[in-house]
Amino acid sequence: MAQQALAHRFATTRAEWIDGTRLVVVPRHTDERGCLIALDRDQSLPFDPRRVYCIYQGSTGAVRGEHAISAHCAFVALQGGVTVDLDNGQEQASIRLSTPDRALCIHAGVWLRIRDLAAATIVLVAASRPYAQCEYYERPNRNLLTAFAQESWR
Repeated sequence: MAQQALAHRFATTRAEWIDGTRLVVVPRHTDERGCLIALDRDQSLPFDPRRVYCIYQGSTGAVRGEHAISAHCAFVALQGGVTVDLDNGQEQASIRLSTPDRALCIHAGVWLRIRDLAAATIVLVAASRPYAQCEYYERPNRNLLTAFAQESWR
């Protein structure tokens, strides 16, 4: 029941970025050999990636995350689609990712929930810190959010 109430809360919010998040265009290079995207500090990300991992083979109704983290993260739906619920402690939003040329950048301290993975979805995640150096929080961490330079995340 709590998950249904949470899903409803996010379903009624606006579907755009909130403070501490940013949707960026990932440069896509296409030719007869196929497509290539790259996540890097200079062209697409507002942070230096230190860890990369993938989420895939999720079951129907599976939910991941439901926490804030002490690292900045970027999510890219390489295949399929996924909904990301966001909460910065003052605003909430839900964003559907379904194209590999868009990255959802999330500042450390923003609470996130990953849900509605379409069949065969593959989500690439880049983080600013290795797993062992990260702290996890059950709700948004405003202390982490107030410490960042607002202009680099808009």
